[in-house]
Amino acid sequence: MTQLKVLTGLAVSLTLAGCASNAPVVPNQFDVDGMKYGFEVKNQSTLSLVNQAPLQFTEETSTTDQILLSAGLLTLKQIPLGRLSSNEIDNSTRKEGFDNAHTASSLAMDVSSGVTNAATAGALGAVNFLLAPTDNDPRMSNSAYCFVPREQYLDQKAAYRKCVMDIQADLKAATNTTGARISSTGTQLLIDDSVCKNGPTKCFTVALSTAKTMATTGYAPANKGGYPAYIFRVSIDFYRAKNTALSAEANLAEKLRSARTDKATTYRLYDRANERVVGVY
Repeated sequence: MTQLKVLTGLAVSLTLAGCASNAPVVPNQFDVDGMKYGFEVKNQSTLSLVNQAPLQFTEETSTTDQILLSAGLLTLKQIPLGRLSSNEIDNSTRKEGFDNAHTASSLAMDVSSGVTNAATAGALGAVNFLLAPTDNDPRMSNSAYCFVPREQYLDQKAAYRKCVMDIQADLKAATNTTGARISSTGTQLLIDDSVCKNGPTKCFTVALSTAKTMATTGYAPANKGGYPAYIFRVSIDFYRAKNTALSAEANLAEKLRSARTDKATTYRLYDRANERVVGVY
C-alpha cells in the first residue's frame, strides 16, 4: 500500500479544518489581452488540506500515486474509479472525523495524514460499498497543478497568470505546436496537436480552461522544494476528430515528461484506452 508521511503541522490543520467558515468566496476574475482568467479560493478542499505542510513520500510511492495524493485524491488501489465525488473533494470538512469516514473527502484526508496507512488500513476496503457510484469522479478528468512560490509572486493573480503561461508552454512543447488560439468565449486556450497540420482526420486539440480554476495556498511537496506556494488546479479538456486515438491523453503524458519547462508543474491525465490515471509528477 502506498505510504505517505506528513509533517506534524498537517495533522493539526486537518483537526481544525472543521472550524473554518463555509462562506462562499467570490472568484477572482480579470482579463489580459482578450483572455479571461478566473480562480476560486477553496480552503476546505482536500487539495488545500493535504498541502498545509510539505508532503513527504516514501520511495515506493509511484509517480501516479504521488500526483493523486498531492492533489488531495485517493489512489485507485484505495478507492476504484467511479467512486469518488468531485463535490466532496472540493468542499471538505472535518467535523465528524472518522464518524464520517464513508465520505470520500474524509478518506482523502486520512490517507494524506498517514492514519489510514497504519491503524485503519482495513477501513478503506470496508467502506467501499458505502461510496455510491458517481459520474463525476475527478480522477477521470484531466488537470494540471501549479505550485508557484509565494515569495516570488506576492500577488495571487500574477501567480495564476504565471501558472497558465507555464502550462501553455508545456502543452505547446508536448504537441510540437508553436501557436495557441483563444476560444470565442475567451475562457480557453486551444492548442492543436502537430498532426492537425496534415488534416483533421486524427487531429486533437488540447483546451486549457482559464476562467474556472481552483486555488489555495499551502506548500509544494518536499520533493518539489517544500516552499510556501500558491496552488492552482487547472482543468484540461481534449477535443477529438473521429479517428483520434483513445490513447491521446496517455501519449501527451509521455511527451510532457520530457517537455516540461517547470518541473514544479504536475499533470493528472485520464488514459481512456486503458481506463487508468497517468501522472506526470
